[in-house]
Amino acid sequence: MKSIIQEASSIAKAIQKSWEKAGKPTEFSIKILEEEEKNFIGLTKKPAKIAIFFTDKKTYPKKKRAIKKPVRETKSVEEKSPRRPKGYPDKKEGPAKKIQKVSLWSEEMVEAANKWTKGLLLQLKLPHVRFKVTKTRQNLKIHFNSPIIKDQNKQRLLFSNLSFLLMQSIRHKFKKTFVNLKTVLTSQ
Repeated sequence: MKSIIQEASSIAKAIQKSWEKAGKPTEFSIKILEEEEKNFIGLTKKPAKIAIFFTDKKTYPKKKRAIKKPVRETKSVEEKSPRRPKGYPDKKEGPAKKIQKVSLWSEEMVEAANKWTKGLLLQLKLPHVRFKVTKTRQNLKIHFNSPIIKDQNKQRLLFSNLSFLLMQSIRHKFKKTFVNLKTVLTSQ
């Protein structure tokens, strides 16, 4: 049987520390040698002292495996790395460019959103729908003069998805991270 004597600011802390020092045994006994004393403010004047008694864990040597694992073939670095489409820089070519954080809409971004929305309306075969793009400090509002879809719930869902796609398109085009910028799509 082995023992450890431990001091700490409280009995619980002393027990915890000694139990961890002993290797977290499953069977142990504790004897309180001295209780902690505190002054009138609550600060520890005299630490608690305990003794923990435990049996040492017997360690048995690990059995060696008779069967050896087959050796795996290693692939070269070029085979492991995924192929990148043409036009994308390779990670090894040079230092990574720092991405700028943007917290205000610039005129270039507003113009890009305007072009994106025109292209979207052409793709949806709705060139007759007119819209107006306005910006505030952090919001880019696109207001359509007529509804795109008659069902309001479906239109709300469409606008939330289009808003996300517009943000991703602008983020990709300008290679910038947006901080607190939002796009809002509405209709009459």
